[in-house]
Amino acid sequence: MDYGNTVFECLGRDKKLNLSGRPQRPFGPLSTSKVFRVFGDTVLCYPLLFEVKDFYVSSDPAVLIDDIKRDIEFVARRWKLAGRPTMCVVLREENVAGEYFDHILDLLVQLKNGHINGVRVRLGRVHQLLNSCCIEHIDFANSDDLEFDIDIFEESHDNAALFSQLSLKEGIDDELTHEKDVTPKTDHELYQIIEKDDMERPRLLAFSIWILWSRCNPDLLVHNFTLRERLEKVYRRACQLRLWWLVRYCAGRLHKSMNSLAPAITNMLVRGKQITLGVRSGAREENIVRPIAPNDLNRLLFECCPADEPQSAVFHQELIIACSDLMSHNPQVFEGVLTIRLSWISDAISMLLNYVRATGALKIPGIVMGTPPTPGTTGIPTEFKKSCIYDLSPTVVKDVVTALMTRTNWHLLSPLQTRRLNGALNRMPVNFYDRVWTILERSKHGIIIADQFLPQQPTLSDMTRYELTFSYKFEEMLSRISHPEYRQLLVEVPTDVITILMEQQKDDRKLNVPFAKKESALHETYYFVDFIFVGRQII
Repeated sequence: MDYGNTVFECLGRDKKLNLSGRPQRPFGPLSTSKVFRVFGDTVLCYPLLFEVKDFYVSSDPAVLIDDIKRDIEFVARRWKLAGRPTMCVVLREENVAGEYFDHILDLLVQLKNGHINGVRVRLGRVHQLLNSCCIEHIDFANSDDLEFDIDIFEESHDNAALFSQLSLKEGIDDELTHEKDVTPKTDHELYQIIEKDDMERPRLLAFSIWILWSRCNPDLLVHNFTLRERLEKVYRRACQLRLWWLVRYCAGRLHKSMNSLAPAITNMLVRGKQITLGVRSGAREENIVRPIAPNDLNRLLFECCPADEPQSAVFHQELIIACSDLMSHNPQVFEGVLTIRLSWISDAISMLLNYVRATGALKIPGIVMGTPPTPGTTGIPTEFKKSCIYDLSPTVVKDVVTALMTRTNWHLLSPLQTRRLNGALNRMPVNFYDRVWTILERSKHGIIIADQFLPQQPTLSDMTRYELTFSYKFEEMLSRISHPEYRQLLVEVPTDVITILMEQQKDDRKLNVPFAKKESALHETYYFVDFIFVGRQII
């Protein structure tokens, strides 16, 4: 992939016009379905979904299977070029190890039979497909200006005992080891732990590498390998063993990012949604209201998330992709959701896990549990008392997000749990902002909610009832509320206020009630909301 990016950077480059050429952007499924001829060499690029160096999501075989099928369907629908598209499939040992072997085998059988999800395919070796493939000749690059660093696929000795390690995965992850327990160790003690390179205690090894990294620098050599290289090695081993908490920890420390993150943000923005990065307990939340460059997006993600919880930054990337994919395939489930607040979605997932722990239920509402792993139900921890959201596999995270947005089996939850989930998802009832507008029309001096003041003028003169600007403005006021259950009850207030107003004036004329009384009523409403949540319970 770096090979292709390096070549295509020459496209449009002109020193006299000060044009730098094509930006360094990754190839999509259509571009990787071509075969390139560059300086007499034949180059075949594999899709990004098989790349394991950048992000860990494809290390989940269930995600890999779904992405392969999705890309095949996408290319079949959108291919308009001469010749047939050619997709390079890369399978590694960890993909077929353990309980996922049957599912990968089913995929290969479908490819061999020539039909997958209604698309006709042909499975063969590269030299068998060259005659009918789409070949693009690269003639805009100068061989003197290019230097390639091509990584060759090699058999790794690190995977020699992978099958036995995968079978003992639960015993390998030393989950009782915490970073605060390793911090007091001296540099010499940390050096000895790193030098030993003991993957029987992977968390201890990762914590030791990071602490020594923070004290010295990532380029410090330990037996001919830098600390960065050693943490990358632990990251790859954790991906192979599917130790998701450790995978996310290492990915956060290494500032890993997904290539498709910026397009996913844009996909949600064009549908009228806002995205809020950061965590509630952190010092900063950032609201994204316009498309953003990939580098700036990655920087914001890691700046907004706490340094002592590196998993949150990469977990938010998973949530962005999950929400974007769901919005593309089922946009109606986001009706009433104007702002996608990633930290609160994480809290909502935690609430569902707490529900399972508290009730002893065998399943999260909407997610089938206790069944063999499949692309739809996989990686659910069996011991919930020891699990958190970072222990969930990427596939389960997507499934839980889908269950949250579709409100599957919410009748199993209590009213308080339902309010908390609706508040965490920032879901509004139908015509909510229309009702707020009606209240603002009848409140001469404006509305105060959560100590935020919305004046009647110039709001009514500058905005209209149904435009997004007004909705965004009111959403910004609600975002100051720090608890989702507070927010949800405040969302329910305008319906009651409108009902009272309409009962008092059935002839649909403006009320002749002094503003002081209405303002007092609104204040009382807000403080009533504050009062009934004392002790975190609804009276």
